[in-house]
Amino acid sequence: MLIPTSQSQNFDESSNKELITNIRNILDSYKFTKEYTRGEFDCSDMSKQVMNILELYNISSFLVYKVDPDTLEAHAWVGVLENDTSIIMIDPTYGGINNVGVIMNKKENPFYFFNVSIMTFEEYAYRTGDFLESQKLYEKI
Repeated sequence: MLIPTSQSQNFDESSNKELITNIRNILDSYKFTKEYTRGEFDCSDMSKQVMNILELYNISSFLVYKVDPDTLEAHAWVGVLENDTSIIMIDPTYGGINNVGVIMNKKENPFYFFNVSIMTFEEYAYRTGDFLESQKLYEKI
């Protein structure tokens, strides 16, 4: 299994239709109980919430992030590794409060698959000092 690292990597989109359908069904059965708020409940916090939901179904996931080299702004989302090179990318900031995440398609959204880094939330917290929103901010629909 791939070791999480802050080194940039490229990934292939998972073709495991059963796993993709299972994850999509899980995501579709939850909603956030708090609106996106930059710096308060943002992409990293929302990603942690999605990771917690997936953990309820024994699906391991990682924080995936990318920093824009021009603006130094970062974006975070969730990755579910199928193997060392194939991944399912989930952006929790799409869809608003009634949608905890959208599975991103590589052809339409290559941003999510090239030059990205993955890490655990423990590593994220250690590096940034941001221990994220710990309370449950999602509910079953």
